[in-house]
Amino acid sequence: MKKKVVLDLTRLSNRKSHATPTGIDRVEFAYLKHFLECDLVDLTFVVARGASIRFYSRKFGEKIADFITDAWSSEEKKDERVSEAFQKVVGFLEGEPVTALGAHGKSFLERSSWLNEIRNEFCLLLSDRIGPVNDGVYINVGHTNLHSNALTEWLKQAGIVSCMMVYDLIPIDFPEYNMPGQDLIHEKRMRCVSEYATHVIAISCYTQECIESFFRKNGLRVPETSVIWIGLEEAISLATTDDKYSYLDSSSSYFVILGTLEPRKNHLLILNLWRSLCEEFGTAAPKLVVVGRRGWENGSIIAMLDRCRQIEDVVIEAPGLSDQEVSGLLKHCCGVLVPSFVEGFSYPVVEAIAKGVPVLASDIAVHKEVSAGRATLLDPLDGRAWKMEVLALWKNKEENRIAASVVTPHPFLDERMKWFRHFEEVQRILEL
Repeated sequence: MKKKVVLDLTRLSNRKSHATPTGIDRVEFAYLKHFLECDLVDLTFVVARGASIRFYSRKFGEKIADFITDAWSSEEKKDERVSEAFQKVVGFLEGEPVTALGAHGKSFLERSSWLNEIRNEFCLLLSDRIGPVNDGVYINVGHTNLHSNALTEWLKQAGIVSCMMVYDLIPIDFPEYNMPGQDLIHEKRMRCVSEYATHVIAISCYTQECIESFFRKNGLRVPETSVIWIGLEEAISLATTDDKYSYLDSSSSYFVILGTLEPRKNHLLILNLWRSLCEEFGTAAPKLVVVGRRGWENGSIIAMLDRCRQIEDVVIEAPGLSDQEVSGLLKHCCGVLVPSFVEGFSYPVVEAIAKGVPVLASDIAVHKEVSAGRATLLDPLDGRAWKMEVLALWKNKEENRIAASVVTPHPFLDERMKWFRHFEEVQRILEL
Protein backbone atom coordinates (compact mmCIF):
# COMPACT_ATOMS: atom_id res chain seq x y z
CA MET A 1 0.00 0.00 0.00
CA LYS A 2 1.32 3.41 -0.98
CA LYS A 3 2.11 5.85 1.78
CA LYS A 4 0.39 9.22 1.53
CA VAL A 5 2.63 12.29 1.18
CA VAL A 6 1.28 15.83 1.55
CA LEU A 7 3.84 18.18 -0.01
CA ASP A 8 3.58 21.88 0.82
CA LEU A 9 3.76 23.95 -2.38
CA THR A 10 2.93 27.33 -0.87
CA ARG A 11 6.20 28.91 -1.94
CA LEU A 12 6.25 27.64 -5.54
CA SER A 13 2.59 28.44 -6.13
CA ASN A 14 3.37 32.01 -5.15
CA ARG A 15 6.57 32.29 -7.21
CA LYS A 16 5.71 30.47 -10.42
CA SER A 17 5.78 33.75 -12.36
CA HIS A 18 9.35 34.61 -11.29
CA ALA A 19 11.98 34.29 -13.99
CA THR A 20 14.89 33.56 -11.69
CA PRO A 21 14.56 31.06 -8.80
CA THR A 22 16.11 31.44 -5.36
CA GLY A 23 17.94 28.61 -3.64
CA ILE A 24 14.86 27.68 -1.60
CA ASP A 25 12.73 27.75 -4.76
CA ARG A 26 15.10 25.21 -6.30
CA VAL A 27 14.86 22.91 -3.30
CA GLU A 28 11.05 22.93 -3.25
CA PHE A 29 11.03 22.29 -7.01
CA ALA A 30 13.47 19.38 -6.59
CA TYR A 31 11.09 17.85 -4.04
CA LEU A 32 8.13 18.38 -6.35
CA LYS A 33 9.90 16.67 -9.26
CA HIS A 34 11.12 13.82 -7.09
CA PHE A 35 7.76 12.93 -5.59
CA LEU A 36 5.94 13.30 -8.91
CA GLU A 37 8.34 10.66 -10.25
CA CYS A 38 8.13 8.45 -7.15
CA ASP A 39 5.76 5.49 -7.58
CA LEU A 40 5.96 4.60 -3.89
CA VAL A 41 3.71 7.40 -2.61
CA ASP A 42 0.16 8.67 -2.95
CA LEU A 43 0.85 12.36 -3.55
CA THR A 44 -1.32 15.36 -2.65
CA PHE A 45 -0.49 19.01 -2.06
CA VAL A 46 -1.29 21.80 0.36
CA VAL A 47 -1.06 25.59 0.05
CA ALA A 48 -1.37 27.59 3.27
CA ARG A 49 -1.18 31.36 3.58
CA GLY A 50 -2.34 33.40 6.54
CA ALA A 51 -5.81 32.18 7.50
CA SER A 52 -6.29 30.15 4.30
CA ILE A 53 -5.38 26.51 3.68
CA ARG A 54 -6.28 24.51 0.59
CA PHE A 55 -5.57 20.95 -0.53
CA TYR A 56 -4.96 19.84 -4.11
CA SER A 57 -4.74 16.69 -6.18
CA ARG A 58 -1.71 15.35 -8.00
CA LYS A 59 -2.75 17.26 -11.14
CA PHE A 60 -2.08 20.52 -9.31
CA GLY A 61 1.57 19.56 -8.77
CA GLU A 62 1.96 18.43 -12.37
CA LYS A 63 0.67 21.79 -13.62
CA ILE A 64 2.91 23.74 -11.25
CA ALA A 65 5.90 21.66 -12.39
CA ASP A 66 5.15 22.31 -16.07
CA PHE A 67 4.59 25.99 -15.47
CA ILE A 68 7.82 26.45 -13.53
CA THR A 69 9.85 24.39 -15.99
CA ASP A 70 8.72 26.76 -18.74
CA ALA A 71 9.41 29.83 -16.61
CA TRP A 72 12.91 28.86 -15.50
CA SER A 73 14.23 26.97 -18.53
CA SER A 74 15.85 29.68 -20.62
CA GLU A 75 17.45 27.04 -22.84
CA GLU A 76 14.06 25.77 -24.00
CA LYS A 77 12.19 29.10 -23.93
CA LYS A 78 15.15 31.12 -25.22
CA ASP A 79 13.88 34.08 -23.25
CA GLU A 80 15.25 37.29 -24.78
CA ARG A 81 15.98 39.07 -21.51
CA VAL A 82 18.07 36.27 -20.04
CA SER A 83 20.08 35.48 -23.18
CA GLU A 84 20.57 39.19 -23.80
CA ALA A 85 21.99 39.55 -20.28
CA PHE A 86 24.48 36.78 -20.92
CA GLN A 87 25.48 38.22 -24.29
CA LYS A 88 26.14 41.58 -22.63
CA VAL A 89 28.33 39.93 -20.03
CA VAL A 90 30.29 38.14 -22.76
CA GLY A 91 30.68 41.40 -24.68
CA PHE A 92 31.81 43.19 -21.54
CA LEU A 93 34.46 40.56 -20.83
CA GLU A 94 35.69 40.89 -24.42
CA GLY A 95 36.10 44.65 -24.11
CA GLU A 96 32.79 46.11 -25.25
CA PRO A 97 31.35 49.12 -23.36
CA VAL A 98 29.33 48.30 -20.25
CA THR A 99 25.54 48.38 -20.51
CA ALA A 100 23.74 48.38 -17.17
CA LEU A 101 21.80 45.21 -16.47
CA GLY A 102 20.92 45.80 -12.81
CA ALA A 103 17.22 46.41 -12.38
CA HIS A 104 16.53 47.04 -16.06
CA GLY A 105 14.81 44.93 -18.67
CA LYS A 106 11.25 43.66 -18.74
CA SER A 107 10.25 41.00 -16.28
CA PHE A 108 7.95 38.12 -17.10
CA LEU A 109 5.07 39.84 -15.35
CA GLU A 110 5.39 42.86 -17.63
CA ARG A 111 4.53 40.81 -20.68
CA SER A 112 0.85 40.57 -21.51
CA SER A 113 1.22 37.06 -22.92
CA TRP A 114 2.73 35.89 -19.63
CA LEU A 115 -0.08 37.51 -17.65
CA ASN A 116 -2.61 35.68 -19.80
CA GLU A 117 -0.85 32.38 -19.08
CA ILE A 118 -1.06 33.07 -15.36
CA ARG A 119 -4.76 33.90 -15.52
CA ASN A 120 -5.51 30.77 -17.53
CA GLU A 121 -3.42 28.61 -15.22
CA PHE A 122 -5.16 30.01 -12.14
CA CYS A 123 -8.54 29.03 -13.55
CA LEU A 124 -7.27 25.49 -14.24
CA LEU A 125 -5.88 25.12 -10.72
CA LEU A 126 -9.26 25.82 -9.16
CA SER A 127 -10.52 22.51 -10.56
CA ASP A 128 -7.81 20.55 -8.70
CA ARG A 129 -9.05 21.32 -5.19
CA ILE A 130 -9.78 18.39 -2.89
CA GLY A 131 -11.03 18.04 0.67
CA PRO A 132 -8.80 18.25 3.79
CA VAL A 133 -6.11 15.59 4.20
CA ASN A 134 -5.55 14.35 7.73
CA ASP A 135 -3.13 11.45 7.39
CA GLY A 136 0.17 10.50 5.81
CA VAL A 137 3.42 12.49 5.96
CA TYR A 138 3.43 16.28 5.62
CA ILE A 139 6.63 17.72 4.08
CA ASN A 140 7.52 21.42 4.14
CA VAL A 141 10.81 22.55 2.56
CA GLY A 142 9.73 26.10 1.64
CA HIS A 143 9.57 27.26 5.30
CA THR A 144 8.17 30.70 4.44
CA ASN A 145 4.62 29.80 5.55
CA LEU A 146 5.45 28.05 8.83
CA HIS A 147 4.02 31.04 10.70
CA SER A 148 0.63 30.67 8.95
CA ASN A 149 -2.20 30.38 11.47
CA ALA A 150 -4.15 28.13 9.12
CA LEU A 151 -1.20 25.77 8.77
CA THR A 152 -0.54 25.47 12.50
CA GLU A 153 -4.24 24.94 13.19
CA TRP A 154 -4.39 22.11 10.63
CA LEU A 155 -1.22 20.50 12.01
CA LYS A 156 -2.71 20.65 15.50
CA GLN A 157 -6.02 19.07 14.49
CA ALA A 158 -4.65 16.48 12.04
CA GLY A 159 -1.84 15.23 14.25
CA ILE A 160 -0.05 14.31 11.04
CA VAL A 161 3.57 13.15 10.82
CA SER A 162 5.53 16.24 9.75
CA CYS A 163 8.96 16.70 8.19
CA MET A 164 10.24 20.29 7.99
CA MET A 165 13.43 21.64 6.45
CA VAL A 166 15.28 24.49 8.15
CA TYR A 167 17.88 26.45 6.17
CA ASP A 168 19.21 28.79 8.83
CA LEU A 169 18.34 30.97 11.82
CA ILE A 170 19.98 34.08 10.37
CA PRO A 171 16.93 36.36 10.85
CA ILE A 172 16.99 35.49 14.57
CA ASP A 173 20.72 35.32 15.21
CA PHE A 174 21.67 38.20 12.88
CA PRO A 175 18.60 40.46 12.59
CA GLU A 176 20.78 43.31 11.31
CA TYR A 177 21.11 41.51 7.97
CA ASN A 178 17.34 41.26 7.39
CA MET A 179 14.33 43.49 6.98
CA PRO A 180 12.86 44.83 10.25
CA GLY A 181 10.43 42.36 11.84
CA GLN A 182 11.82 39.27 10.09
CA ASP A 183 13.33 38.06 13.37
CA LEU A 184 9.88 37.83 14.97
CA ILE A 185 8.39 36.08 11.94
CA HIS A 186 11.23 33.55 11.81
CA GLU A 187 10.96 32.91 15.54
CA LYS A 188 7.30 32.04 15.01
CA ARG A 189 8.33 29.63 12.25
CA MET A 190 10.86 27.94 14.52
CA ARG A 191 8.28 27.59 17.31
CA CYS A 192 6.02 25.86 14.77
CA VAL A 193 8.90 23.50 13.92
CA SER A 194 9.48 22.75 17.60
CA GLU A 195 5.82 22.05 18.31
CA TYR A 196 4.74 20.13 15.21
CA ALA A 197 7.76 18.65 13.41
CA THR A 198 8.23 14.91 13.81
CA HIS A 199 11.55 15.21 12.00
CA VAL A 200 13.68 18.21 11.01
CA ILE A 201 16.08 18.33 8.09
CA ALA A 202 18.97 20.75 8.62
CA ILE A 203 20.97 21.59 5.50
CA SER A 204 24.29 21.75 7.39
CA CYS A 205 25.80 20.85 10.73
CA TYR A 206 26.06 24.56 11.44
CA THR A 207 22.31 24.97 10.91
CA GLN A 208 21.61 21.98 13.14
CA GLU A 209 23.66 23.54 15.93
CA CYS A 210 21.77 26.84 15.56
CA ILE A 211 18.38 25.10 15.60
CA GLU A 212 19.05 23.01 18.68
CA SER A 213 20.65 25.95 20.50
CA PHE A 214 17.57 28.11 19.86
CA PHE A 215 15.17 25.42 21.05
CA ARG A 216 17.11 24.72 24.24
CA LYS A 217 17.67 28.40 25.00
CA ASN A 218 13.92 29.01 24.79
CA GLY A 219 12.87 25.86 26.64
CA LEU A 220 11.28 24.35 23.54
CA ARG A 221 10.96 20.76 22.41
CA VAL A 222 13.93 19.60 20.29
CA PRO A 223 12.62 17.38 17.45
CA GLU A 224 14.71 14.62 15.93
CA THR A 225 17.03 16.32 13.44
CA SER A 226 19.11 15.01 10.53
CA VAL A 227 21.75 16.87 8.54
CA ILE A 228 21.15 16.22 4.84
CA TRP A 229 22.90 18.36 2.26
CA ILE A 230 20.80 19.79 -0.53
CA GLY A 231 21.72 18.69 -4.06
CA LEU A 232 23.65 20.55 -6.72
CA GLU A 233 21.88 21.52 -9.93
CA GLU A 234 22.86 19.32 -12.88
CA ALA A 235 23.62 22.37 -15.04
CA ILE A 236 26.50 23.33 -12.72
CA SER A 237 27.67 19.87 -11.68
CA LEU A 238 31.03 18.43 -12.61
CA ALA A 239 29.54 16.13 -15.24
CA THR A 240 28.05 19.00 -17.27
CA THR A 241 30.10 19.97 -20.33
CA ASP A 242 28.15 23.22 -20.94
CA ASP A 243 29.86 23.64 -24.32
CA LYS A 244 27.05 25.88 -25.51
CA TYR A 245 27.83 28.44 -22.83
CA SER A 246 31.60 28.17 -22.57
CA TYR A 247 32.64 30.22 -25.59
CA LEU A 248 34.12 32.99 -23.48
CA ASP A 249 37.65 33.98 -24.46
CA SER A 250 39.90 31.89 -22.22
CA SER A 251 42.34 34.80 -22.13
CA SER A 252 39.81 36.97 -20.30
CA SER A 253 40.78 37.83 -16.73
CA TYR A 254 37.71 37.98 -14.56
CA PHE A 255 36.33 36.87 -11.22
CA VAL A 256 32.76 35.99 -10.26
CA ILE A 257 30.86 36.78 -7.07
CA LEU A 258 27.59 34.86 -6.72
CA GLY A 259 24.64 35.71 -4.48
CA THR A 260 21.75 38.04 -3.78
CA LEU A 261 22.85 41.64 -3.28
CA GLU A 262 22.26 42.03 0.46
CA PRO A 263 24.45 43.15 3.38
CA ARG A 264 25.40 39.73 4.79
CA LYS A 265 26.88 38.67 1.44
CA ASN A 266 29.58 41.32 2.00
CA HIS A 267 29.67 42.66 -1.57
CA LEU A 268 31.09 45.95 -0.29
CA LEU A 269 34.38 44.27 0.65
CA ILE A 270 34.83 43.05 -2.92
CA LEU A 271 33.66 46.26 -4.59
CA ASN A 272 36.07 48.35 -2.50
CA LEU A 273 38.82 45.84 -3.29
CA TRP A 274 38.09 46.31 -6.99
CA ARG A 275 38.25 50.08 -6.61
CA SER A 276 41.72 49.60 -5.13
CA LEU A 277 42.70 47.34 -8.05
CA CYS A 278 41.48 49.97 -10.52
CA GLU A 279 43.50 52.67 -8.80
CA GLU A 280 46.58 50.45 -9.12
CA PHE A 281 46.10 48.87 -12.56
CA GLY A 282 43.54 51.08 -14.28
CA THR A 283 41.52 49.40 -17.03
CA ALA A 284 44.06 46.56 -17.07
CA ALA A 285 42.64 45.33 -13.75
CA PRO A 286 40.82 41.99 -13.83
CA LYS A 287 37.10 42.26 -14.37
CA LEU A 288 34.39 41.33 -11.89
CA VAL A 289 30.99 39.81 -12.73
CA VAL A 290 28.41 40.30 -9.96
CA VAL A 291 25.85 37.51 -10.43
CA GLY A 292 22.63 37.80 -8.43
CA ARG A 293 19.43 39.73 -8.06
CA ARG A 294 19.09 42.87 -5.95
CA GLY A 295 17.86 42.09 -2.46
CA TRP A 296 17.24 44.35 0.54
CA GLU A 297 19.02 46.90 2.74
CA ASN A 298 21.60 47.26 -0.02
CA GLY A 299 21.78 51.02 -0.66
CA SER A 300 25.57 51.27 -0.36
CA ILE A 301 26.09 48.25 -2.65
CA ILE A 302 23.81 49.66 -5.33
CA ALA A 303 25.38 53.09 -5.03
CA MET A 304 28.80 51.64 -5.84
CA LEU A 305 27.50 49.56 -8.72
CA ASP A 306 25.53 52.43 -10.21
CA ARG A 307 27.70 55.44 -9.45
CA CYS A 308 31.31 54.52 -8.64
CA ARG A 309 33.25 55.78 -11.66
CA GLN A 310 36.50 54.06 -10.72
CA ILE A 311 35.02 50.59 -11.23
CA GLU A 312 32.53 51.19 -14.03
CA ASP A 313 34.80 49.81 -16.75
CA VAL A 314 35.73 46.61 -14.94
CA VAL A 315 32.65 45.60 -12.92
CA ILE A 316 29.33 44.43 -14.37
CA GLU A 317 26.14 43.41 -12.59
CA ALA A 318 24.53 40.32 -14.14
CA PRO A 319 21.12 39.32 -12.73
CA GLY A 320 18.80 36.75 -14.25
CA LEU A 321 21.36 34.33 -15.69
CA SER A 322 20.36 30.69 -16.11
CA ASP A 323 22.23 27.81 -14.48
CA GLN A 324 23.80 26.97 -17.82
CA GLU A 325 25.02 30.52 -18.29
CA VAL A 326 26.47 30.69 -14.78
CA SER A 327 28.24 27.40 -15.50
CA GLY A 328 29.69 28.92 -18.65
CA LEU A 329 30.95 31.93 -16.70
CA LEU A 330 32.57 29.73 -14.08
CA LYS A 331 34.47 27.66 -16.63
CA HIS A 332 37.03 30.33 -17.52
CA CYS A 333 37.01 32.65 -14.50
CA CYS A 334 40.10 33.24 -12.37
CA GLY A 335 38.15 32.48 -9.21
CA VAL A 336 34.84 32.62 -7.36
CA LEU A 337 34.52 35.00 -4.41
CA VAL A 338 32.23 34.22 -1.45
CA PRO A 339 32.92 36.75 1.35
CA SER A 340 29.65 36.26 3.30
CA PHE A 341 29.48 37.06 7.00
CA VAL A 342 27.10 34.15 7.65
CA GLU A 343 25.40 31.36 5.66
CA GLY A 344 23.24 28.35 6.39
CA PHE A 345 24.83 26.47 3.50
CA SER A 346 26.83 27.85 0.57
CA TYR A 347 25.80 26.88 -2.93
CA PRO A 348 28.43 29.14 -4.59
CA VAL A 349 31.29 27.41 -2.77
CA VAL A 350 30.07 23.91 -3.66
CA GLU A 351 29.26 24.92 -7.25
CA ALA A 352 32.72 26.37 -7.80
CA ILE A 353 34.47 23.36 -6.26
CA ALA A 354 32.37 21.05 -8.46
CA LYS A 355 33.66 22.93 -11.52
CA GLY A 356 37.27 22.85 -10.33
CA VAL A 357 37.38 26.64 -10.04
CA PRO A 358 39.52 28.33 -7.33
CA VAL A 359 37.43 29.61 -4.43
CA LEU A 360 38.13 32.45 -2.00
CA ALA A 361 35.55 32.30 0.80
CA SER A 362 35.04 33.80 4.22
CA ASP A 363 36.39 31.85 7.18
CA ILE A 364 33.03 30.93 8.72
CA ALA A 365 31.76 27.64 10.13
CA VAL A 366 29.65 26.53 7.20
CA HIS A 367 32.39 27.24 4.64
CA LYS A 368 34.76 25.04 6.61
CA GLU A 369 32.08 22.35 6.53
CA VAL A 370 31.13 22.41 2.84
CA SER A 371 34.46 23.23 1.21
CA ALA A 372 36.17 20.04 2.41
CA GLY A 373 39.55 21.77 2.32
CA ARG A 374 39.23 22.90 -1.30
CA ALA A 375 38.73 26.63 -0.69
CA THR A 376 41.00 29.38 0.61
CA LEU A 377 39.28 30.75 3.70
CA LEU A 378 39.83 34.38 4.71
CA ASP A 379 38.63 36.78 7.38
CA PRO A 380 35.59 38.56 5.83
CA LEU A 381 36.89 41.88 7.18
CA ASP A 382 40.51 41.56 6.04
CA GLY A 383 40.52 43.44 2.75
CA ARG A 384 44.30 43.27 2.43
CA ALA A 385 44.32 39.46 2.63
CA TRP A 386 41.56 39.22 0.02
CA LYS A 387 43.46 41.54 -2.30
CA MET A 388 46.64 39.48 -2.00
CA GLU A 389 44.78 36.25 -2.82
CA VAL A 390 42.92 37.84 -5.76
CA LEU A 391 46.21 39.11 -7.18
CA ALA A 392 47.77 35.65 -6.77
CA LEU A 393 44.89 33.96 -8.64
CA TRP A 394 45.04 36.61 -11.35
CA LYS A 395 48.79 36.10 -11.79
CA ASN A 396 48.45 32.31 -11.94
CA LYS A 397 45.22 32.17 -13.98
CA GLU A 398 46.56 29.97 -16.78
CA GLU A 399 48.04 27.46 -14.37
CA ASN A 400 44.74 27.34 -12.45
CA ARG A 401 42.71 26.85 -15.63
CA ILE A 402 44.85 23.90 -16.67
CA ALA A 403 44.34 22.38 -13.23
CA ALA A 404 40.58 22.96 -13.48
CA SER A 405 40.43 21.19 -16.86
CA VAL A 406 41.61 17.96 -15.27
CA VAL A 407 39.80 18.28 -11.94
CA THR A 408 38.76 15.01 -10.34
CA PRO A 409 35.67 14.63 -8.14
CA HIS A 410 36.17 15.06 -4.42
CA PRO A 411 34.82 11.82 -2.85
CA PHE A 412 33.22 13.63 0.09
CA LEU A 413 31.54 16.36 -1.96
CA ASP A 414 30.62 14.10 -4.87
CA GLU A 415 28.85 11.72 -2.50
CA ARG A 416 26.88 14.34 -0.60
CA MET A 417 25.89 16.93 -3.22
CA LYS A 418 23.74 14.64 -5.38
CA TRP A 419 19.96 14.97 -5.20
CA PHE A 420 19.42 11.23 -5.40
CA ARG A 421 21.58 10.81 -2.29
CA HIS A 422 19.51 13.45 -0.54
CA PHE A 423 16.25 11.70 -1.31
CA GLU A 424 17.57 8.30 -0.37
CA GLU A 425 18.20 9.66 3.09
CA VAL A 426 14.85 11.49 3.27
CA GLN A 427 12.91 8.37 2.31
CA ARG A 428 14.89 6.34 4.81
CA ILE A 429 14.12 8.58 7.79
CA LEU A 430 10.46 8.95 6.76
CA GLU A 431 10.10 5.24 5.94
CA LEU A 432 8.65 5.96 2.51
